[in-house]
Amino acid sequence: MSHQADLGIKRTGFRFLDVDAQPFSLVERQRDVVRIADFLNSATRLGSCLLAGMKSGVFLERDGILNLVRMERQHPVSPLRAEDFYLNGDAWKPLRRLQQAGYLLIATTNQPEISSGLLPRQELERMHDLLRQRFHLDDILVCPHSADDRCPCRKPKAGLLKEAAFKWHLDLAHSFVVSDKWYDADAAHNTGCLSIIIRAPWNGAGHHDMIVPSLAAAADKILQLQPMPAASDATPSQASVPEGTGVMV
Repeated sequence: MSHQADLGIKRTGFRFLDVDAQPFSLVERQRDVVRIADFLNSATRLGSCLLAGMKSGVFLERDGILNLVRMERQHPVSPLRAEDFYLNGDAWKPLRRLQQAGYLLIATTNQPEISSGLLPRQELERMHDLLRQRFHLDDILVCPHSADDRCPCRKPKAGLLKEAAFKWHLDLAHSFVVSDKWYDADAAHNTGCLSIIIRAPWNGAGHHDMIVPSLAAAADKILQLQPMPAASDATPSQASVPEGTGVMV
């Protein structure tokens, strides 16, 4: 078994998740963005035909919700080393309640430091191993591109949510986005999800469906609005995915 297979990331086919690769060039980044856009367009068309047996999910921003962040100049900063990656101890109970109700839990995160080379792939995978082990997430989806790349998977664009909907047969109209950042609220609005924003200085002034004081309050609100999700068979789509597509980690 290869080193990539050991890390559980070989299946993506994306160069940015090749643990032995150097930071990729502008041309490679542009090719990556085009491949993602092509996949999302085809997935959207196919997803419209997969109405039966759709499920409900909760999309969770990673930094500040599932793990703690350090502050620089009054703004949250993502960790770059597994040694600096501290889980949010208050997240386990509300996430467990959502799982027991039948919701799929999917973490999403913008991590542009991957493409710049500041965040090694091995470190990212070590961090996400901790998330999987502690919170039993169904999936973790990552955009590795910078804002200059204009990638369709970088939040506030809807690429990560659309990919998850295709892979997991999610009904986005009955799914939720939980975050403390404005761009997740925008992504939710762009896909028809309901956004539940945890109060923080960086909530932003854009569209917010609801603002709550904590993750526990967000879980309360979800279970109040929709006690039983659409379906509970957490099985990813078996439809073929074009080679080199997907941003799963």
